[in-house]
Amino acid sequence: MPRDTTRLISAYLKTYRTLVSEAPGDWLFPARSGGALLPGHLSRDLSKLIRPKLGLAVNGHLFHHLAGFLFFKHNPGGYKLVRRMRGHKKMSTTTTFYTD
Repeated sequence: MPRDTTRLISAYLKTYRTLVSEAPGDWLFPARSGGALLPGHLSRDLSKLIRPKLGLAVNGHLFHHLAGFLFFKHNPGGYKLVRRMRGHKKMSTTTTFYTD
C-alpha cells in the first residue's frame, strides 16, 4: 500500500478505532462487541453518516466506486492496487468500472 495510506490506517487504529469499539481486536471496522462489522452493517452506517452531512444517498457499493474514483484522481494509473483490493481477476473490470 502507499505510505500515505499506511499512515492513515495507523492513525485511525491508534486514535479513532477505540471510539467505535473498545474491545481489543485486529478488525479495521469492528462491531461494538469487538468482532468484525458485517458488510451490510458497514454500508448502513456509511449511509446514516453521509446523508445528514452531505445530503447524498450513498450505499456501500457506491462508496467503493467513489473511493476508487478518488484514489485514481490522486494516483493516476494505480490500477493494479485497486484491482487487487477489489479482487478483480481482469484489469479490464477495474478500468471499466473505476475510470471515466
